[in-house]
Amino acid sequence: MEKFEVVNIETFGDLWQVYITNQLSSLQPQTQRNRIELAKFFDGITAIPLKDFTAELMSQYLTFKKQRCVKNKNHKRKSFDNELKLLRAVFNWYREHFDYRFVVPITKAHWKLSRITSEKKTINKMTEHELIRFLNAIDSEVYRDLAIFQFLLALRVQEAAGVRFESVDLDKATVLIKDVIVWGRNKRFESLKEVPKNGEIRCCHLSNELIDIVKRRFQYFDKEHGLMFHDRGHPLSYRAIQYHYNKALKKVGLYGKFSSTHFIRHSMATLTRIHCGSLEVVQAVTGHKDQKLVQHYAKFAPSDHQKMAVNLLSEKLGALSSL
Repeated sequence: MEKFEVVNIETFGDLWQVYITNQLSSLQPQTQRNRIELAKFFDGITAIPLKDFTAELMSQYLTFKKQRCVKNKNHKRKSFDNELKLLRAVFNWYREHFDYRFVVPITKAHWKLSRITSEKKTINKMTEHELIRFLNAIDSEVYRDLAIFQFLLALRVQEAAGVRFESVDLDKATVLIKDVIVWGRNKRFESLKEVPKNGEIRCCHLSNELIDIVKRRFQYFDKEHGLMFHDRGHPLSYRAIQYHYNKALKKVGLYGKFSSTHFIRHSMATLTRIHCGSLEVVQAVTGHKDQKLVQHYAKFAPSDHQKMAVNLLSEKLGALSSL
């Protein structure tokens, strides 16, 4: 267990300051900013002694926060889920490092209580025909290539935008998904993070369509960052990606049914399940694995499942790179 300087922690405000100094400061800059923003939720509990925190007190506080939020007719908040996650993380950190007897006062009932409006279920999986229409409608070559790359490898958009040429091995037809773009509050490029969201670097097979994209993008090689996808040497901003994706969705009448960027990853997972019929293949494609990074380094080769899915979906959807 990591040891910290002995400090007097009596109130939640004391705990939050110690957490900032010893834990928050070690996280990525974007994560720090996000958590500081979420911490506004704590404004009414900073003076409360830790010994007084109970499940009942948390219920009362959540109810108070919800009522205050609803009074603002212009509010767009759907829940306090993210705030609760952070609060639970802080309490768990305190319990692990300072007081193992401390009882975290957040229960399952609080997640239900944190809901302000019921979220409408959105469709985030395209059919093959919808996907082809969407890709055809992207009028920028670099953003179309990005979307195809993101789809066939079932990547998060920050993973696709962060792919570097040094991660590609054309002889083996593989690419390492390891560099991730970090966008700041203005949604512009801030930095490259060396490990994906799930903490795993993974090796993916490149189909012929993807190899064609790699070769095409290499004509515009950027020496500064070595990124495969960029805008005249500048790393892609999230706003620009979202703009081009949404523009294409509007063009083919799919905007509203789909939005943002994550639907592309979901679509690949769904179509893989349909055509390959195996959850193991879906897991191989999306990279959803609960393994340590060091274990993953030991087998840097695309799985047979992932290779099969990429090749099959490439064939099913036609020569996407020529769209």
